[in-house]
Amino acid sequence: MKKRFLFILIITTIFFTDSFSQSNIIKGKVIDKKTKSPLAFVNIVYNNENHGAISGINGRFSLKSNKPIKFIKLSYIFAFR
Repeated sequence: MKKRFLFILIITTIFFTDSFSQSNIIKGKVIDKKTKSPLAFVNIVYNNENHGAISGINGRFSLKSNKPIKFIKLSYIFAFR
């Protein structure tokens, strides 16, 4: 009985720790200022970290962090034809 209780306690602790570890979430959409069309594959970095996200084909992105997200930096390469 003790082993079962201990197992349930460990699983519950892992579940709640994982749930609360990424409490800072920013979601958005990157668009062109003039045309208002979505920009795909924009590199997004937050808090000068070495990781971040890339916007999808529709310009949407989601950042998740266990630290507060104070600022984001976007970079995009535009190629002329």
